[in-house]
Amino acid sequence: MPRGRRSEAAALLGLASLLPWWIAIILAAICYVALHTVSQMPISSPSGMAGALMGSYIRVIAAVGQYALSLVLIVAAVVSVGKA
Repeated sequence: MPRGRRSEAAALLGLASLLPWWIAIILAAICYVALHTVSQMPISSPSGMAGALMGSYIRVIAAVGQYALSLVLIVAAVVSVGKA
């Protein structure tokens, strides 16, 4: 029976749970601050519609990622504590 494909979040959770819990917590904080900074960048005057759309997409991905990536890393820290 073939194995099903794991989602990217499950793969990241499995990889991050191999780290010590305190490293996962530090990475969660760093990711949150970095992505929050990107999502709050002021909108510059782009040269054309493509530049404006790309800037908007990057801000939206950073806004969602600041919570999603931090949550995955915190859950990985809890799993790592459970393994210890």
